[in-house]
Amino acid sequence: MGPYSEELQTERAKAIQTVLLNKNNSKEVNRMWKHILDNLARSEEEYNRRIVALYGDKKWNQSIGMLLHTS
Repeated sequence: MGPYSEELQTERAKAIQTVLLNKNNSKEVNRMWKHILDNLARSEEEYNRRIVALYGDKKWNQSIGMLLHTS
């Protein structure tokens, strides 16, 4: 995962909205994409909170030159 990008999140939202406009989608497909659209991170703080929740908080270890989980 890279750093938060408002531009990229906006592009993702537009792409999902395009999918949702497709009249050939089933209700299940639209429900899935609507859920994904509703759950896009809308701020850098929210994005970072999700990253930490998913991967854990990490701290740089200078002796081995790697990120290590702190939890």
